[in-house]
Amino acid sequence: MILGRSSYWFLLMPVLLLAFAAGAVGLNADPIWTDELYSLSNIGAFDPPYSPGQIMDSLAEHSPQHSPLYFLLAGGWAQLTGWTQFALRTLSAFAGLMLVAWMYRLAADLFGRRVGVVAACLMATAVFPLVFFHEIRMYSLLLMIGAMHTCLYWRLAHGQPQGKLTWRLFVATAAALLYTHTFSTLLLAVLGVYHLLLTAKTRQNMQVIMAWLLGLLLFLPWLPVVYTGFLEETNKLSTVSASFTPDELARAFFYLSSNGVTALFAVLVALVALRMWQSREATALRFAAFGLLLLTAIVLANHQFQLFGQYRSRYLLLLWIPGIALFAYGIAANGARSTIVVLWLVLWGAAAYQFQRSSGLTDYVGGMVYARWYPPLQDYVFQLQGKARAHDHLIGFTGSDYLNSERKHGKSAADYYTQALLHIDGAFLSTRLSGDELLADFNAKTDDNPYLLFAYEPRARPANLEEVLDLIRSEYSACGSVIDNESLRVERFVHRPLGCDRDYEPVQFDIGLRMVDRYGAYEADAERLLIVTGWETTEESLLYEYNVSLQIITSDGRNVMQTDQHLYASVLKWYRVSFPTDELPVGNYTAVAIVYDRETGERASGLDQKSGESSEMIPILSFTVDD
Repeated sequence: MILGRSSYWFLLMPVLLLAFAAGAVGLNADPIWTDELYSLSNIGAFDPPYSPGQIMDSLAEHSPQHSPLYFLLAGGWAQLTGWTQFALRTLSAFAGLMLVAWMYRLAADLFGRRVGVVAACLMATAVFPLVFFHEIRMYSLLLMIGAMHTCLYWRLAHGQPQGKLTWRLFVATAAALLYTHTFSTLLLAVLGVYHLLLTAKTRQNMQVIMAWLLGLLLFLPWLPVVYTGFLEETNKLSTVSASFTPDELARAFFYLSSNGVTALFAVLVALVALRMWQSREATALRFAAFGLLLLTAIVLANHQFQLFGQYRSRYLLLLWIPGIALFAYGIAANGARSTIVVLWLVLWGAAAYQFQRSSGLTDYVGGMVYARWYPPLQDYVFQLQGKARAHDHLIGFTGSDYLNSERKHGKSAADYYTQALLHIDGAFLSTRLSGDELLADFNAKTDDNPYLLFAYEPRARPANLEEVLDLIRSEYSACGSVIDNESLRVERFVHRPLGCDRDYEPVQFDIGLRMVDRYGAYEADAERLLIVTGWETTEESLLYEYNVSLQIITSDGRNVMQTDQHLYASVLKWYRVSFPTDELPVGNYTAVAIVYDRETGERASGLDQKSGESSEMIPILSFTVDD
């Protein structure tokens, strides 16, 4: 059956809706994983908003192997839509949707609109690329621009003379590819080799080469940065030791590109070969040559640099551009019956369905494999919005301590949910610990914070829940439930000397340092004085310029006991000190805090934000030592 142009666009619309649904289903489902955390850190999620210059500076310092286009787009997108994982992942979903549209356009230009619709269907249900439709990473953008550039190239090299817009888009997409990912150079290099070997030496084809050179010229400002980063990556033992052998790389591509059914890949390749043999179409032969050149280039690049490994299979994604178009040609070209085409699409969809739910897929998607053991953090954020106080510290449970692992910028995935979204601190205890190991982990994760929000899922109670509760109750008072439902329970605990209804007592110092809270507790029976102070600053230089002195002074101002500490030495955010008082004479005393310049000894003045009084000696607690 022959369909008009509008009919093919009508068929494409449900395909685009399918692609959007397939990408959107994961936007708010999977927790943030390591590579997404790098993206969030580099665009300023922990200190928003970053300017374009700050984003590029962050990349140059922390991720020089990456090009900045995606990060610049994501930073601007975040300022428009917010910093939630759902909002930021929609950018990749949109790029994925455009990828499906451009795969239609590419295959339609090559083999006709019928093949174009099938190519769009295949891409919309290709499971491995779909993973990146809901990631805060650049890969769906890379595929979209790659498909667009390949389509524009084919028009310029093998089509009718094109207007200025096509040429400008060709140059722009060449530069955009380089500014999106380093490995786009493989696609451009393969197109260049193909162009030199398999196209006529016409004036227009020489202009194509000049257009590529112009795109490269536009990339030159970032080239030194990405070259430095590339050298760092190729010298990482962890990367090189995990790289594919040529056989492993080929098997991974066959497996992933056929939705987890390698036999299906073999059958589709045979079908493509049969179509080409039957038709002898020059276009199909040329495009197949391009696909083989790209596969060869990736194998050779991996042999040389050893960067492609099982957890880095995403570096193979550019192969889906020729692969999907050729698969669609094999299924739908040369007047293939519509019933047979539909059966092929059903078979492809069935493979996608089982592959999406298989454990095999997770072996190829990088560090996100750890996220399966994380708690439902996005649900925690949703339910705690507006209920967490500024100095609360969230303590929960995780099946993998990788959640707390600090990565580039000194931030963890846990920090994204607690600091960037809830604007509090937090950490998660391993569900696998008990005894002394759990005690050490608990002490490290609570880090002397006096205000705890203790969270867990009632329907999935961790085995060490009661043990953790005992640890909390030994030093903290219960102050009621914040959230109590079937999916989440959050209880508030406060360090026992404080009491549940106490207000913060902040002090702002004239140097820019802030004491967020302070309190003391004199335990006469134990003959000790406990002092806890909380500190924060936005200027890192202050940590190396000033010290904190906690002192006990008599009623006439004499210093009888003190401890001094550098601000950078485990003082931020909560600093807990215990003074023995057994040798203090009977009398009245006051505990005070003093901030002073470590070089000159000059004291900083602090303004008590409750009383409005200013002083260089900040009172914390007055107490009396009796007989």
